[in-house]
Amino acid sequence: MRKTRSLEQWRSIIEEQQASDLTISDYCQQHALSKTSFYAA
Repeated sequence: MRKTRSLEQWRSIIEEQQASDLTISDYCQQHALSKTSFYAA
């Protein structure tokens, strides 16, 4: 199922990834996010 996120939600997701010690790939995998969507945000 596709989920639409607001700009503010994506900002929060990106900040969380940057604060973690995870690569973008690992972060997306652990949080069930598409890397394509992550990079598009």
